[in-house]
Amino acid sequence: SIELLARINAIVFDKTGTITLGRPMLTELKVLSPAYDKHKVLSIAEAIERSSLHPFAKSIIEQARKENVERVQAEHIEEKIGSGISGVVQGARFTLGKFHHDEHMGIEMKREDETIAVFLFEDTIKDDAREIIRKLKSDMEVYIYTGDKKASAEKIVAQLHHEITVKAECSPEDKKNGIHELKQKGKTIAMIGDGINDAPALALADVGMVFSNEEQTAASEAADVIFLGGDFSLVLDSVSIAKRTIRIALQSILVGIGLSVAGMIVAA
Repeated sequence: SIELLARINAIVFDKTGTITLGRPMLTELKVLSPAYDKHKVLSIAEAIERSSLHPFAKSIIEQARKENVERVQAEHIEEKIGSGISGVVQGARFTLGKFHHDEHMGIEMKREDETIAVFLFEDTIKDDAREIIRKLKSDMEVYIYTGDKKASAEKIVAQLHHEITVKAECSPEDKKNGIHELKQKGKTIAMIGDGINDAPALALADVGMVFSNEEQTAASEAADVIFLGGDFSLVLDSVSIAKRTIRIALQSILVGIGLSVAGMIVAA
């Protein structure tokens, strides 16, 4: 992995939790059904999302605790990677899945085919993301593969002030296929992600790198390099360490060969 990391010429980022803080804040909750109020919606959503590690889930749980909503239990939880999560609360099955909107990150909560509520989120880029991306772009091609809508992804890219190729609305399979396409073009690729949705792409990339905190997920199992914490500069540090390591190894080999040749000449 160190040898490959020293030779990468393309780097692919998932957006949430890598370039951005990965802690999207719940900015708006729209309740669309007259049978529910804000607290009831939050209570149901929190019960289901307790079983998920997705950043949106954490934001919903945090908001529910802030508002001290009634704590209920969810049963028969089913989570489909890249799609959503569902569970039975008080005898009814609710599903939280992607909200299709051009400008906002969000999820919608449904009971059967009825949309009960919509949760809207915002995320911000990490403080040092612009400078790190600038340094990476001087040596390699930079891509972003994300499950977010294109408008949302481009809004984040605009904050970086750099031209970056964006592939939006990606499923885990789309990210994996994108890595495969780059490899077919002869690229040596590092993939940086943080969630279970990134696991297939991380496994296929030449070097998989993941931001991980306390969770042990499929993403960290698939990755070659695990960053303990969210410091974005660790990406650049790891590439620099790999290149320096290989450079020192090559210097050692050349010096060793040189000394051996000199020794043989003296012996002759």
